[in-house]
Amino acid sequence: MNNFFIVGNLRTGTTLITELLSEFKGITLLNQPFTQLFYGVKEQFHQTINYNGPQLLFNNYVNETAYTPEDFTSYLNQTHFTSEELIQWFSNHNRGQLSPFSLDIIHKYNIQGTLEEIISSLITHINSNDKVITQGFKQVLCEEFTPYFIKKGFKVIHILRDPRDMICSARSGNGLNYTGKKLPLLYELHNWRKSVSFALVYENNPNVVVVKFEDLLLEPVKALSRILNVLDNEVDIKNIQTYLDLFKIQANSSFNPFKGLSTEPLGRYKTHLSQQEIEYIEAICYWEMALLSYEIKQKPNLHAIESFNEDGIMGFDKLQDYNFRSINLNLEIQRLEQPTSKAFFSNEIFNKCMKKFDYS
Repeated sequence: MNNFFIVGNLRTGTTLITELLSEFKGITLLNQPFTQLFYGVKEQFHQTINYNGPQLLFNNYVNETAYTPEDFTSYLNQTHFTSEELIQWFSNHNRGQLSPFSLDIIHKYNIQGTLEEIISSLITHINSNDKVITQGFKQVLCEEFTPYFIKKGFKVIHILRDPRDMICSARSGNGLNYTGKKLPLLYELHNWRKSVSFALVYENNPNVVVVKFEDLLLEPVKALSRILNVLDNEVDIKNIQTYLDLFKIQANSSFNPFKGLSTEPLGRYKTHLSQQEIEYIEAICYWEMALLSYEIKQKPNLHAIESFNEDGIMGFDKLQDYNFRSINLNLEIQRLEQPTSKAFFSNEIFNKCMKKFDYS
């Protein structure tokens, strides 16, 4: 049985890819089934190291000094979780879509062990279909779990999207119905940069496929062929097109509802975001956008960062001043003026950026 994991930021197309893959024979997928488990594991890790830093639970690692992604992966590799802990986490029905069902399985089969063992057991018991060859699940914002799952033999599908359209989808139309709260824009963009960084670090791993939302809409057969190849699902191109022709599932769009695939969401930010927001996003995400070949008409300047202001933040108290913290502003200014590895997610990402632009 092949296990796989779909990950990406909010409003990047993870639901679309989940619904598309669910149409193929031999594949079964769960949509956000283990949110309580991921929250519980990360909360316990924070408790273990007595974390009291500036980040929320799912860390974007910007200006983080308490731990690294490698520290978290090491914790996952060494830790076994008891059925009592799982029962406590899954009893929170406000997180996840399969809480009662998962609880029944944990009780009945005394599920416990490593994170990989727990997830594999839960998925197998939930599916209980002998014809399933490949089983997976989607979980947004959990990119920091990617290294662990890769080492445990999971395939990973990592989806990315133009940050301007991502923010447009999250904040315009009915976007807040899906994201829940309006968070500081800089925080959302730091999450995007984190997601891109994990994708680029592992993009050459044979068990990882990185897909851009734009490619999924513009060249769906090619994009799905890449994904199915990594999942070892032998479907020829003609059959993929047949599946796409029949794909009429309602999209969870923040705007006009439609069924199937549509290129309408591409570039929608141009008519829904202000020029100030667009220039700010391009300044904060400049290097990573360029690596992904997202079009930027000109290199951003510091004024776009220094003059930015926004109202109506509804998120966590811990993040209220996030856009304007001197440590965050100084980091962003450094990234544009005199980039060093310290201003990037990792040395590897920094080197990719410098090589792309032959920067010196």
